[in-house]
Amino acid sequence: MLLGELVQRLDNITQVENQYDWDNSGLIIGNLEHDIRNILLTLEITPSVVKEAEQKNVQMIISHHPIIFSGRKKFISGEGMENMVYHLIQNGIDVYAAHTNFDMLQGGLNDFFLDCFGIKDRNYLYDEEGKTIGRTFCLKKPTKITAVAKELKRKFVLPEIRLICREDKEISNIGIVTGSGIDVLFEEDHKDIELFITGDVKYHQAQDILQGNKAVIDAGHFGTEQIFPKAFLSLVQKEILGVNMILSDVNVNPFRYIE
Repeated sequence: MLLGELVQRLDNITQVENQYDWDNSGLIIGNLEHDIRNILLTLEITPSVVKEAEQKNVQMIISHHPIIFSGRKKFISGEGMENMVYHLIQNGIDVYAAHTNFDMLQGGLNDFFLDCFGIKDRNYLYDEEGKTIGRTFCLKKPTKITAVAKELKRKFVLPEIRLICREDKEISNIGIVTGSGIDVLFEEDHKDIELFITGDVKYHQAQDILQGNKAVIDAGHFGTEQIFPKAFLSLVQKEILGVNMILSDVNVNPFRYIE
């Protein structure tokens, strides 16, 4: 399939126009006349992922996090992100990102997160712009916060999980924003949410959460978004035929954990 046709389909499926203004989802590197046969799906593009793409003979990488966020004036061979972009262009590997629009999307990352736990009934969680950046759901029976945290840690095989709460009380109503979504909790006073799940909570935010008598599980940015390749494949595999989509085997978590 030619890249131009593929991008049109991907833009339509992922509703690329819904991304935040600061985001950079969609086609980032590409020759619209390229014939795309194999695509590598990954959370993040790193040098190891680029090497994997070359070894697996893919013509395109689709990532959750855009390889280019802010404006760049130069791409010079050397080290870092600029070198990866230079290398990808030099080797004819196209790059597409499905980021905040995929978080918001019905059937996207937040929905797939809940699918992993068999949670079918959910509602949208809106941010201050009115975007459906997260989800809310209600447990079938009240459950202790630590029990929810332990199940999340077990299900996603997380080496670490952080819990912010005054007491290990039973809760039913939960909000989820995958990635770095704690600002959504502070943007609006979501009084009905008894437990909020996200990643990247900073120290002072944690203090505010605790003093505000709220409960938050910080499962990490990587921890809540590592499912992106499977989530993307689940959404598009029936919509885009004739192209082979490969899940990356590379662990892109930048953190190491010492027991």
